[in-house]
Amino acid sequence: MRILLSLVFVVFAVNSLAYAEDYANTVYSNVRLVKKENDLVGLRIQIIQSSPQKYVLVQFFEGVAQAPCLAKMKVDEKNFLQFDLPEDCSTRGFFKAKFGKNTLIGGFENGITGPNGEVVMTLRKISAQ
Repeated sequence: MRILLSLVFVVFAVNSLAYAEDYANTVYSNVRLVKKENDLVGLRIQIIQSSPQKYVLVQFFEGVAQAPCLAKMKVDEKNFLQFDLPEDCSTRGFFKAKFGKNTLIGGFENGITGPNGEVVMTLRKISAQ
């Protein structure tokens, strides 16, 4: 019985470490420069590991960088990141995206689009700690 409990603990610990390494303090972005207007457009999402709650710091770029917004996040059993931007953010909406190897693919349910007008956005991992 002791061996079984030890094994369960080790598996749980390894899974927790994998989660922390994959997601904690990682930045995903699809921000790009529109050369003609010299404007930045897109979205940047930083995942912030905190105990017990995890957060995202979300920043929209519409010509210039908008004020960042902090929101509570969760990752469901199917490996989808989900968050709802609170009322005090300049942009509101529920976001859901699937983690890929080095990407986050998804979008906002209320129709907020990416820098090219796409409803489903691909954000690339640009930083991980």
